Amino acid sequence: MRMAPSVSIVVRAHGRDLASALRALAAQQHPPLEVLLVGGTPHARHDADVLARQTGLPLICLDSTRADAGATNLALRQVRGEAFCVLDDGSLCAPQYLTALCEAARSHPEALAWYSRCRVLDAMPGITPLFGRAFNRALFHYDKLFELAAALIDRRALALGCHFDETLDDGDQDFLQQIACHGPAYFSTASPPLVDVLHRAPDPHVGRRLVTAQRQQAKWAGERLHHTLRSSLLCNRAALLFDAGDVAAAQSQFEATLTEYPDDPLALHGLARCELAQQRPMMAMRHVLAALELDPDNSEYRETARRLRSQLGGPTATSSMGGWSLPAWSTAPPALPPFPQPLRNLPANDVPCPCGSAARYAHCCGKTWASSATTPCSLAKALHNAEEQLRRGEGAHARGAQRRDAGMQSRRIVLGTASARCRTCPVAARA
Repeated sequence: MRMAPSVSIVVRAHGRDLASALRALAAQQHPPLEVLLVGGTPHARHDADVLARQTGLPLICLDSTRADAGATNLALRQVRGEAFCVLDDGSLCAPQYLTALCEAARSHPEALAWYSRCRVLDAMPGITPLFGRAFNRALFHYDKLFELAAALIDRRALALGCHFDETLDDGDQDFLQQIACHGPAYFSTASPPLVDVLHRAPDPHVGRRLVTAQRQQAKWAGERLHHTLRSSLLCNRAALLFDAGDVAAAQSQFEATLTEYPDDPLALHGLARCELAQQRPMMAMRHVLAALELDPDNSEYRETARRLRSQLGGPTATSSMGGWSLPAWSTAPPALPPFPQPLRNLPANDVPCPCGSAARYAHCCGKTWASSATTPCSLAKALHNAEEQLRRGEGAHARGAQRRDAGMQSRRIVLGTASARCRTCPVAARA
């Protein structure tokens, strides 16, 4: 794209602040070619049409009262622009939103998508609201790297067969993963956050959310495994060079891996080891902190950071390091939560379970707590009983005792996780 592309925008209405989202689109420095609206109530669509006539926004209301994957595919089949964006009515775009993304598209025409950081309005306390990082195919199939609302997508992706999967409740990430299979996505690091994103409320049914997540993971298991093994192989080759004493060649190999897989934690840690071997602890700390940001529980990364922290002045040392600070973390593993105590005032077995699973209490959370009433015997005693039966020639009884006692031990291990789900019940919260 030598010139700024014409852009079509698809807006999905979910009953939120549609008027503010449309006013933000009308104030764009690079005006959109068209705005396709799907979903929303008839009253909201009428108000949107009135607002579009007042602001001169080229709004097209499609004949669909649902903003699901099927309605979004209907809108994508009717886009006329060279590129398009998909927004929700909870997304508020900055005036330079389309200008910055179109500039990225003009300067990097080889990509199929261009995106920037965004502000997440419903971020949990303690979590930064800024979201978006460099595109990495290996990491992208594990977790979300950017929001769909912060991306400008080339129309070529539609010709390649990319579409929203109608079998998934939330197909935004799946749609972006389809695009990633055909071409790279360019991350505009110089652009400030261009859009405020308000996430839709998740499905209140835990079972449906779990099934959807497992279906999406199974769909991309092959791509995820391929890029994971490839990035690990490249890092392993570099590690062999480092172990052989060729630090310069190992550093070049790690840097080449980061070019293909940006922000790969294994490559960042290997680069930190190379910098540490060349007596550059400040640069090494930058890399290991970036690796810990992606994998904070990795013991090897934490050990390297501990060595660097002691080398730079001890646990209380701090340094500007271009905005980085040296945190005083502990390398000890996190403490396990206390074993849950039995609940009091439990509901009857034949009433609906308070957790909202639509099952009876005896077949849901009540079943979990009933299994906890049995006190499992110690593993040493179970093995001793099985050995005594084996000496007496009772092999079948010994095998059955081992299986039974092993199952009781396994139930004791998983009980903490199962009971945590039970504590979400209103009855459990009051106990």
